[in-house]
Amino acid sequence: SEYWSKNGVSTPKTWLLDRGVPWKKHPFPVVVKPRDGVGSQATQLIPVGGEFPEELLPWKGDFIVQDYVQGVAASVSFLCGTNQSLPLLPFSQILSTDGTFQYQGGEVLDSSLRERAFQLASRALEGISGLLG
Repeated sequence: SEYWSKNGVSTPKTWLLDRGVPWKKHPFPVVVKPRDGVGSQATQLIPVGGEFPEELLPWKGDFIVQDYVQGVAASVSFLCGTNQSLPLLPFSQILSTDGTFQYQGGEVLDSSLRERAFQLASRALEGISGLLG
């Protein structure tokens, strides 16, 4: 998140969860998820006044905390070559509404949001060299 912020890419504020700090000191709402995880594994939205979810306690690794940002979950894939990167059609992500963000499919992003998705994703790729595929 620090890299994206320093390079002008909009990203939620992110910090490492310190289990020694009282939970109530965190701003809300937030999303708690594994520092090294995939998909929505062990991910949970914590609402205002919420508690750290007991079901996440057995997780062995570190957690990160992010400010929760409402909006449309979207993804843009790129074909990257030595001379150019071509964006593919952006998709919205259909996620569960139970606070665990489980992926339930996707659909082509609404045309009114496509250009913004292209711009944000392109900015994220700038400064990362050697992408091929």
